[in-house]
Amino acid sequence: MKMAKGATRSVFVFKRFVVKVPTFLSWRLFLNGLLANMQEELFSGVDDCLCPVMYSDIFGFVLIMERAYVIPNRVNNLNFLNYLEAKYKNNNMREFILSDSKPSNWGILEGRLVKIDYGN
Repeated sequence: MKMAKGATRSVFVFKRFVVKVPTFLSWRLFLNGLLANMQEELFSGVDDCLCPVMYSDIFGFVLIMERAYVIPNRVNNLNFLNYLEAKYKNNNMREFILSDSKPSNWGILEGRLVKIDYGN
């Protein structure tokens, strides 16, 4: 297991799945982590570029996603962002998909590019 920390959540990366829980650093960050979990669960399945959620409780305390393999940071950020902007130009989820679009927030799952946001 590997652990990563994002701004509002802690991420536990296992062999086949990932568990995201809100951070306990402050009340505001904790609430934002709950909302992030609820938002990912809400949008799961809406677009195939979003990593599928396997389980989420109704309060946002725990979110479990399939594990994708993270795109390495050595990918050029500007080229990657230009690629994503062109690919999702007419997508109605564009704003959500492109938010925080650094390469490490994306991965490969079953041969397709998916947004994962596992933290750093």
